[in-house]
Amino acid sequence: DFPLWFFIACAIYFVVRILRVTDLGLPEILNSYLTDLICLPIILMICLNVVKFLKRDPEFELGILPIAIVFIEYSLIFEYIAPRNSNLYSGDIFDVVMYLIGAFFFYFLQSMKKKSIAKKMVTNS
Repeated sequence: DFPLWFFIACAIYFVVRILRVTDLGLPEILNSYLTDLICLPIILMICLNVVKFLKRDPEFELGILPIAIVFIEYSLIFEYIAPRNSNLYSGDIFDVVMYLIGAFFFYFLQSMKKKSIAKKMVTNS
């Protein structure tokens, strides 16, 4: 059960990655922060659907704690640990802010879906 925004976010992510590789040019703010902004909603949606499948519970939602854990893991791994161990990564506090905004965005979208389902149930009864 992947919503439309998931596919749009994936498409944007891959377009940005392709533009980086081909050097076709991308505004610096998009090049630096857009993938960081949308990566956690993508990852969290995949995690959510895996858990729904494994638990056989289509109504399951990720709580704030698992979302926070994924945010902390990504921040530590990609903005602290990886930059200290590889020249391919650079630690940036603004990347952490983008991860945080992305995590909140996912939580917001998840709660909006829940409200939408509840509203449909009330109107149909």
